[in-house]
Formats: sequence, C-alpha cells, structure tokens
Amino acid sequence: GAAASAARSRSVVAYGNAGRTQAIGVASTPVPWVPVIVVLFLYFCYCSAFTVFETVGVVYTKASPILQFDVQSNGGFFCLLGAECIVGLVVLQIVNRFCNDRILLVLTTILMSGGNGMLVDWSGWAPAWRFYVGVGMVSIGYSTSTALLISVYSKVLEGLDQGAMMGWLSSAAAIARCVGPLTSAYVWKIDPYQNGHLVFVGITGLLALAAVIAAVCYFVLRPRGQPSTVDASESGPSERDALINS
Repeated sequence: GAAASAARSRSVVAYGNAGRTQAIGVASTPVPWVPVIVVLFLYFCYCSAFTVFETVGVVYTKASPILQFDVQSNGGFFCLLGAECIVGLVVLQIVNRFCNDRILLVLTTILMSGGNGMLVDWSGWAPAWRFYVGVGMVSIGYSTSTALLISVYSKVLEGLDQGAMMGWLSSAAAIARCVGPLTSAYVWKIDPYQNGHLVFVGITGLLALAAVIAAVCYFVLRPRGQPSTVDASESGPSERDALINS
C-alpha cells in the first residue's frame, strides 16, 4: 500500500519533470526564421495563383468564344481538375522516391508557372488545346507543390512546436485567398483585352519568381540539422533517412 503509493508519486514527479524539460527544450530551440519566411512566401504565391484561377476561370470559360462553357460544363470541368490533382499526388509519391522534396518543389513551381503562361494569347483567346493543357499543368502543379512545401516546412521545423508554425502557414493561405480574388477581379476589369491575359501574365510572373526563390534557397530549405554541403538525394537509403530524421 504505502510503498506502491510512494512509487506512483515518484513516477508522477518524474513524468512532470520530463514534460517540463521537454517543453523548455522546445521553447529554447531557436526558430529558423529565414526558411520559415521563404516557405510562407512560397505558400502565399501558390494559394494566390490557384484562388485567382478559381475567381477568373469560370468567367474565362463562359466568355471565351472558343469554349463557351455553361454552368454544368464548368461544374464537370472543375470536377475533372479535382481528379487530376489526386492523380498528380499519386504520381508524386512514386517520383519522390527518386528525387528529394526541394528539387521537386522547384520543378512543380515551374510547371504551374508554365501552365499559366499557356493561357496567355495576345492575339485573342487561347486555343482550346492550350487552355486544357495549361489548366492541367496548373492543377497538377498546385496540388503537388503545396504538398511538397508542407513536407519541406515540417522538416525545417524539426524539434519545434509545429502546431503554432503550421497556423502561420494557414494564415498565409488565408491572406492569399483575400488578396488573390480581389486583385484578379480588378485587373480583369481594367484589362483592355477583357480576356484575362493581364491576370495570367501577373500570376505567371509571380510563380516564376517563386520558382527562382525556391531554387536559390535550396540549401536554406534543407531539413533541420542537415549539413548544407550534403544533399539527401545523393546519399544511400539508410543515410538519407538518417539525414531527414536528424
């Protein structure tokens, strides 16, 4: 009775001390502000690009004399884009076994930027084949790049309180969902061509900038604790796992 009670008390005290030690360790770990800011900016760019397409995409497909979508056609079209995103994520799981997250992040950002660029046609409206290819690239690029960026972010924050930091990521997306639609609607209104070309040019430039930043900050976005001179993709399987988990 008394001995068991004393043992339980010691266990509770030890557990409490361990929890306090862990909490102090997490709190004392410095936040890597540079990679955090880079990730937040990239996420803002991705979400802005997709919310812009959500805003002007329906208007574009209805106004285009080539497409002439109605409400039902737009519903089916966006449903197919959702399915395309799922397929893109499945393919990403396979490709990610042979190439690290940061390289794929740059490539998928370029894919999304190129997709928006294909929607630009100063002579009129983009041909149907270019529209479908461009929108497909945007859809796959968005779903894969955001998934990769979240993966990179979690590795950058290894050992930190990721709950609060992930909240910042959601805040960047929320700001993008406010800025993107308002800006795109205004630009569409002042566009003398009235076909969204200025909107797509702006988003293409923004995503091109994001791709450059992702490439330049390749080593800045490395997993926490990984030496800047070592690339996980150049290591063997066991060493790569050790680097990512360090």
